[in-house]
Amino acid sequence: IQKIDIALIAIDEAHCISQWWHDFRPSYLKIKDFIAKLRSEQLFPIIALTATATKKVRSDIVERLGLKNYQIFTKGFDRKNLAFIVREISKEQEKLQKVLEVVQKTPPYGIVYCSSVKAVSKVYQYLLQNGVRVWIYTWEMKWDLREKEQNNFMDSTYDVIVATNAFGMWIDKKDIRYVIHFNLPGSIENYYQEVGRAGRDGKNSYGVIIASYADTILQESFIENTSSLQDDILKL
Repeated sequence: IQKIDIALIAIDEAHCISQWWHDFRPSYLKIKDFIAKLRSEQLFPIIALTATATKKVRSDIVERLGLKNYQIFTKGFDRKNLAFIVREISKEQEKLQKVLEVVQKTPPYGIVYCSSVKAVSKVYQYLLQNGVRVWIYTWEMKWDLREKEQNNFMDSTYDVIVATNAFGMWIDKKDIRYVIHFNLPGSIENYYQEVGRAGRDGKNSYGVIIASYADTILQESFIENTSSLQDDILKL
């Protein structure tokens, strides 16, 4: 790469530089040194792109990419074509019924996000038994199978994908009409990333959260484990 003329380096999904635990990608921390080596031979602009960046995330991006002379461009988060709905439902069977209701009443295509592989399996089986063209996507699947199923969804082989938050990057299917969260999302930033995959064609689309108190307990547990893991990584 040092031997070619570089017009621009773009870092997509730049918020990954600032995230830990299951969303953290240590390889992003190597980008700074990679760019520094290239810039020892030539100068070129850099752009870092993300759909969600709090002030803390922006600061991390600047620091961990080693940016000196830079500008920050932001756009409003409000997308007029997205409607947001939250339903508090505690019983699992009623949550499953609500997911099926949304799927049946809303034209394809859609994503159902779950906080665990176990929940993914339950939602998938329930939708499948009710005649929905559905498939699953989790971090446990082998990479080649995940890529195949992601492409099948992009090609409209399935109407619905039930997934953990491993599903989403590089998804640019314009006609996703709804994104359902079967469990409470991990954070506002995660939610905006995930629900933002709906309605990219500008047509009316929906973000539906089906939450329960048990989801809150689960997310609190994730947060506690995240802090411990972050400490371990920093010691490496």
